[in-house]
Amino acid sequence: MLPLYAQSDSVFKNFPHAGLLFDKYLDQWVEQDNEPDSKENEKKPQIEKKVFYENVIRQYKKSESQINPALEKHLKRQAELCTNLRGAGFVATTDWRFLTGFGAAHPYEAGFVWHRTLSVPYLPGSSIKGMMRAWAEQWQEDAALRMEAEKLFGHKDTHPQQNPGALIIFDALPLVAPKLELDILTPHYQDYYLDPENNSPADYYDPVPVFFITVAPGQKLRFDLAPRPGAHPSTSEANADLKKGEKILEEALRFLGAGAKTALGYGRMLDITKPEKQDAPKPQKPLNETDLIKASALLQGKFGVSPAQNNKKGK
Repeated sequence: MLPLYAQSDSVFKNFPHAGLLFDKYLDQWVEQDNEPDSKENEKKPQIEKKVFYENVIRQYKKSESQINPALEKHLKRQAELCTNLRGAGFVATTDWRFLTGFGAAHPYEAGFVWHRTLSVPYLPGSSIKGMMRAWAEQWQEDAALRMEAEKLFGHKDTHPQQNPGALIIFDALPLVAPKLELDILTPHYQDYYLDPENNSPADYYDPVPVFFITVAPGQKLRFDLAPRPGAHPSTSEANADLKKGEKILEEALRFLGAGAKTALGYGRMLDITKPEKQDAPKPQKPLNETDLIKASALLQGKFGVSPAQNNKKGK
């Protein structure tokens, strides 16, 4: 196992991963004696949550300048892969706040999904696929398209690897590090919901605020999908399924919404734009034996081991 290179220390020191802070570094717990229950004590944890979330957002903003170059490279690679698979994509803009991973496990009971390497909120391809299936099966007016949901997205009763469906759904990523905002819920009948048998939904309960992180309105995300290699007998059939998938995805984003709390308008994306279609990149010319030797020597020298030293170690 090789040690980390010297440059890594300076990079990671100036690049706090907000997702890791959110998931792994909860520093708000304090040791205290048991206190009698009161409404004020119920509100204290919510204030601590707000402080924690504000700190995560603050650290996230500090790293935006370093997130964006890495995000741009990742999106370029994904677009090239999608093009090579004869896929398609478009950019959608959030009409209202967007909430991803709200049901994920977290000590504060309000999850949020971060990309593990890019440190940005995103929508996993599996979630997009579930949204598309729900729209096709439950809300689609076109009966023929409803019947093809199983073909496009796979059979529900089989393992995903056995029948993954005719389409590949990529993760949806923001074009740049999106703006994050704190949102708040004020449930008025918390006691009733916790114990409905002994409490009534009355108006005299004191509402307890609940804070959580969301993606702000007006943020742009890139969606990509492509025909699955080997799933179609002809190119024309692959293109037809791709068009059906695009139609389902666009309608689901407009009318159903992505992520959590879609019934309240979260996650809807109305402004959808398609970029200009690009040709697949030409394959690179394979390296000959001389080029391979030169490249190997350069890499060994870059990492502090010269070819001569390497030969001596081999002897």
